[in-house]
Amino acid sequence: MTLGGWLVMVLSVGTVSSLFFWCIYRISVEKSTGNEPARKPDAETSGPGHEA
Repeated sequence: MTLGGWLVMVLSVGTVSSLFFWCIYRISVEKSTGNEPARKPDAETSGPGHEA
């Protein structure tokens, strides 16, 4: 393989690997930012007849 082929391959593999490990880091290490979906209300405490 030529030098250009090696450079493109190393750059591609490095980029994908970095993105993969960055995503794993974001999921496992960083604290919650409040972007999670809202909790569904419990059936026992919501609906008609249950005033807040």
